[in-house]
Amino acid sequence: MYAQNLRKLRKHLNLSSSRLSEILEIPSRTLLAYERKERTPSIELVVQLSEKLNININWFLTGVGEMFKEKQPDFKNLTPVENYKNWGQRLKSFLADKKISEKDFSKATGIAFSRIEKMLNASIAPTIDEINSIKTKTDISIDWLLYAQNICDFKPAIVLPFTNDEIAKLKEIANVR
Repeated sequence: MYAQNLRKLRKHLNLSSSRLSEILEIPSRTLLAYERKERTPSIELVVQLSEKLNININWFLTGVGEMFKEKQPDFKNLTPVENYKNWGQRLKSFLADKKISEKDFSKATGIAFSRIEKMLNASIAPTIDEINSIKTKTDISIDWLLYAQNICDFKPAIVLPFTNDEIAKLKEIANVR
């Protein structure tokens, strides 16, 4: 249960494995080994999760209860550049969650497999054409993928109501046609 909950936690916080490993002060490869159930977390890690991230230990170990003891920690202080640098990790986690292989993703998007591999390792950024291909051929939110923001973060501009004169003019135009 801990491996699944560690992934849920990381995704809920929109953190890459490297960023979460920095917060927990453990190597990134160790964190990934926990997520793949190749290693069992130490009690020290569980304590750090509780202290640094306010995680409910019972939830982490058993899945019972709320994820956080009280209120969720605030990671909105990450800059857009920091979030962008971790986009390959978000893509990797998306593919793992959906059980999509890198080769299948390459075929679906038309992006060369070698480029996909480099993207997942964060050694290259996607081109505009690749971003458009991902956007049109998958159900990944590009805002989430590139900047760790959800579509719901968008706030539309305030629309001012029409004046009485404008309404009268619109009615006049509507009656003419």
